[in-house]
Amino acid sequence: MDNIAILGWGSLIWDGRPEFDRHLTAWSVGGPQLPIEFCRKSRTRCNALTLAIDRRVGTRVETLYALSKRTDPRDVICDLRSREGTTIDKIGFVNLENGDEQGRDLESREAIRAWAASKNIHFVVWTDLESNFSESKPDEFIAAAMAHLKSLDSRGLLEAVKYIVKAPPQTDTRLRKVLMNDEWFQEQVAIYNRDG
Repeated sequence: MDNIAILGWGSLIWDGRPEFDRHLTAWSVGGPQLPIEFCRKSRTRCNALTLAIDRRVGTRVETLYALSKRTDPRDVICDLRSREGTTIDKIGFVNLENGDEQGRDLESREAIRAWAASKNIHFVVWTDLESNFSESKPDEFIAAAMAHLKSLDSRGLLEAVKYIVKAPPQTDTRLRKVLMNDEWFQEQVAIYNRDG
């Protein structure tokens, strides 16, 4: 199969992993708009906040995409699963050739399918990890996320600041806007810029 794309909005873009990246073309802007937020506490990043699709608290942002150099969609799914250190059920996909699809959020799958059709892309994969915050209203989530950030130890906070600062400019979520105008967080960014 030709024209297989991987979607990205966070560390896939900036945290290079040669074993994964060698199978991709360069990242391009112009991916589908999806409801994204820093709403996942990541065990592998010392409990730092990472990005996930979440219709409850997410902000519609433009994602990025890269084309895979592989021709078998199963290989592309396995590449992303390995890169993300997750299970196969946490990888979303839409197959425009046979209609197969997997993903937690129907509206996001529909948006991805429409985008892929407009780009003549036949198969799309993305990381489909869920939020692990219980708050379902944006303001309550922002308060909980801020409290979580302030509870992190120095290593976790450094990871969180790095992940938030290095996210692509397009990933301008509600929480990121709040943080970029927050005096405490800006102090953490200054420490990261000095020591990171």
